[in-house]
Amino acid sequence: MTSAPSEPESPTSSSASTSTNPPSNVTGLESAVAALSLEEKVGQLFVAGFDGLTPTGEIEELVAERNLGGIIYFSRNVESPEQVRTLSRTLQGFVPEELPPLFVTIDQEGGRVARLSWGTELPSAMALGAADDPELAAQAGNAVGRELRSLGIDIDLAPVLDVNNNPDNPVIGVRSFGEHPERVAELGADFAGGLQDAGVRRPAESTSPATATRRSIPTSICRSSTTTGSASTRSNCCRSGGPSRTVSGRS
Repeated sequence: MTSAPSEPESPTSSSASTSTNPPSNVTGLESAVAALSLEEKVGQLFVAGFDGLTPTGEIEELVAERNLGGIIYFSRNVESPEQVRTLSRTLQGFVPEELPPLFVTIDQEGGRVARLSWGTELPSAMALGAADDPELAAQAGNAVGRELRSLGIDIDLAPVLDVNNNPDNPVIGVRSFGEHPERVAELGADFAGGLQDAGVRRPAESTSPATATRRSIPTSICRSSTTTGSASTRSNCCRSGGPSRTVSGRS
C-alpha cells in the first residue's frame, strides 16, 4: 500500500518558532544587538546629563525605563572622589538586567577643560605638543585613565584632535596638540593609548565651533568589569563604534 504523503511542516513547528533567534554563527556585538528591541537600541544611542550631585528622578527614569545608554558628568555633578564613585555605582544600579552597563563619560582633557578638581592636573594639549614626547603623552593619558577608572568612569571625551591652524578660532587654541596634522594625530594616538591601557575608552573627538557638535572616531569597545559593583558584571557584551551616541544636556 502506498503511504500517504507527509504533511508540510506547520509554520508553528519548533524550527519556525526559533527563526527569530540570531544564527548560531553570530556572536559578540551582533548577538547582543540582535537580542535588543528597537526601543532598546534607540535608547542605547543616547548619552544624557543631569543637575546635581545625586541622580534626579528624571535621569533615573531615562536609565530604568527609557533604556538610556550613557551618562555624562559635568562639574555640577562632581564634589569628591567618593561622591563620584558612589554616583557611578548608583546610576549603574538603575540599568535593567537585560541591558549592558551604562557608558559613564566625562570631559577630562587637561588644561582649561577638566571636570575634576583633584588628582592629576594635566597641562594643556598644546603644552604636551610643545614637549613633543610620545611617551609623555601616553603617560599623561594613562595617569588620567587610572583615576577615572577608579571612579567608575569608563569613557574620557578626549583627546581633542583639532589642528590649531585657524587664528580666528577661539574654541580650540591650547586644547590642540599643535598646528601640524601628522603630529596632532600621533600625539593624540599616544594619549588615547595611555587611556586605553588604563581601561578607559576614548572616542577621540573633533569639536566644530560652527555647529558646537562632536564627531566621534568609531572604535571597538569591549565592556569588562569596573569598580561600580555587581551591576558592571551583569553584561560583558562588546559594542562597536558606528553611529556616535548623541550627547544631550551639554553646558
